[in-house]
Amino acid sequence: MVSTGGRILRCAPWSAVGGTAVLAVLMFTLAAMSGHGTLAMLATVFALSACGSSAGYVLDEFAVGVADASPTSRTQRVRWRLVALTAPVAVGFGGLAALAALQPDIETMRLAPFAAGAIATGLGVAACLRRAGRAAPGGAVAAVVFLALTLLAVANPLQRWVPAATFAGDPHAGRAVLLWTVLVSACVVLTAASARDPGRSPRAAAAGPSG
Repeated sequence: MVSTGGRILRCAPWSAVGGTAVLAVLMFTLAAMSGHGTLAMLATVFALSACGSSAGYVLDEFAVGVADASPTSRTQRVRWRLVALTAPVAVGFGGLAALAALQPDIETMRLAPFAAGAIATGLGVAACLRRAGRAAPGGAVAAVVFLALTLLAVANPLQRWVPAATFAGDPHAGRAVLLWTVLVSACVVLTAASARDPGRSPRAAAAGPSG
């Protein structure tokens, strides 16, 4: 007999999550083959943005109306769906670690805060849309997050104050860590809010059944 968690995981959008994670792997491979230079940097940024896109699919649930009426709570389903987040997390941080081992002088692990922020952004934006009633926001989230993160890292409009992505020699690396820490924390809160069952307030949920 398949457990509740097994059924939830089986219905997760694995093809979308895995497909974008594979794209990230290909970008990391291109970065490794490119050695040093602009192409390697761009490929690494593309890879991390793709990890953010992959995270955007995790909460997709096409039969959300039926699921919300079932005995399994939305909170439980979201918790199990977060298992799928291991794919972009493993690819993102594994790719950075592999590049750091191959090219230690580039200090690729400086992009770890950006990696965490990219994955959290994909999940957080999807959580907001889920809370707004969109059952499967992954496709839209993936495209928007990929473009936004790529532009933010490449154009780096706030580089003088808070750079989005830091490389070797950047004097504002600490500010970037603070920026992404705040964003990751906000996305955790948003995801927790989206996991609440519809029609039930947090106070009522905490109080439990009366009588």
